[in-house]
Amino acid sequence: MKTLAVLLPTYNAAVYLPTALNSLLEQTFSDFEVYVYDDCSTDNTAEVVADFKDSRIHYIKNTENLGIAKTLNLGLALLQDSYEFIARMDADDWCYPERFEKQLHYLRHHPEIVLCGTQGYWVSDFEFTPKRGWTVPEFNEMLRVNLLFAASFGHSSVIFRSQALKQHALCYDETIKT
Repeated sequence: MKTLAVLLPTYNAAVYLPTALNSLLEQTFSDFEVYVYDDCSTDNTAEVVADFKDSRIHYIKNTENLGIAKTLNLGLALLQDSYEFIARMDADDWCYPERFEKQLHYLRHHPEIVLCGTQGYWVSDFEFTPKRGWTVPEFNEMLRVNLLFAASFGHSSVIFRSQALKQHALCYDETIKT
């Protein structure tokens, strides 16, 4: 079984993809593959991805626009049997170089944990600012309480154990319009 797959859905985000993909390729942990799932973009997404000559980047285009939930579920179905961990990343995000190294280290040293994520920053005019209303949890109990009422970490920062998804038949709710 391979170690890590990065599931990156995109729709008309070609302008952001180079930053996202470069931040992935600059990771200190390098045993991963990136799966860019194009949900029928009408921009030059395919060309942007093709410009990256790294064999770890794979491009898959839906035959019709399905929305993010269905696209993510297609990706999970394809990847969960082949990878120990699956990471989420969005086309308009980027991550610090140590992201995978630190998250995988934590998950490997805490086998009872199935998901690991981080807080994020919103960028406006290239200024980093915490999102208003986000509370940064400082303790595990605070994190658990926050999860009842709000997001304690960014969805596109999550890494999870793929077998936990399979074992509990977890997937994205495709009835939610996105």
